[in-house]
Amino acid sequence: MTIPRRLHATIHTFCTDMWDGYLGAIADFLTAHPQVEAKVVIDRFHVARSYRDDFDTLRMQELRRLRRELPEATYQEVCHGLHWVLRHNYDNLDEDDKVRLRRLFHYTPRLHQAYTLREELTAIFNLDLSLTQGRQRLQNGPPK
Repeated sequence: MTIPRRLHATIHTFCTDMWDGYLGAIADFLTAHPQVEAKVVIDRFHVARSYRDDFDTLRMQELRRLRRELPEATYQEVCHGLHWVLRHNYDNLDEDDKVRLRRLFHYTPRLHQAYTLREELTAIFNLDLSLTQGRQRLQNGPPK
């Protein structure tokens, strides 16, 4: 509410993270100043952090499950040392790490699907798309 009135006409976008306090403050400001027509944009970093955090949670769950279900030697061969490999984008991995991922994904299709979705969402963020094009890509997947 402390934005000077003379600057209201210059406001066209609020860029924020997803914290309810910030979103609430923006909503309050726009309600109190109906002449301000601005869109709200959630910054890419916070969106990516959210879906990457969810992926990390699944990664930990699946590796714990595999530790319980696989013989120790198999677990060590398949899962050991993959934490950082799973955190990297597929295109940045060398061939050995890609082979290791495929071996892991054989034992955990859920993690494979989540990794693929994470990669696809990141790819969408890396494209220069309009809002409409981005929505279409999310709904329909990559062009065939």
